[in-house]
Amino acid sequence: MIGATDERALLRQLQAPGFQPGRDALVEGARVSAGRGTVHVARDEPERVDLRVDLAKSGLVVLNDSLRDGWSVRVDGTRRAAPVRVNSVVRGVTVPAGRHTVTWVYRVPGLRLSLLVAALALLAAGAWLMVLRGYTRPVDLRRDQSRAGS
Repeated sequence: MIGATDERALLRQLQAPGFQPGRDALVEGARVSAGRGTVHVARDEPERVDLRVDLAKSGLVVLNDSLRDGWSVRVDGTRRAAPVRVNSVVRGVTVPAGRHTVTWVYRVPGLRLSLLVAALALLAAGAWLMVLRGYTRPVDLRRDQSRAGS
């Protein structure tokens, strides 16, 4: 496990001749120890990945998939964990020793807010239509025709 002080240093280390992406892991910021154990992919879907982890030593578990906004990670379903950006682009998470389930879930960033705004806009439009209906009065054509004939 290799640490880098900032993104520029990390990118220099990624391009160094001795760096091996499948073996080495670069993490910006604090130094993270490498885990020791086994990892099995239990579920692999576009918006969810479950990993079965059995570690003799706690440390970083890396999933070679991009870490983008919208990904969150939980350990054992209840403990929310902090995602770690590894090698500038892939996902990692620190996991304690023992058997654990690591679950990565993707939610479109801003989707909930967008749905709330859309719902509020529909409610406002409905309220506006109700107000407009209240101001229009139905015309009684029979009454208007009787006045025209007199």
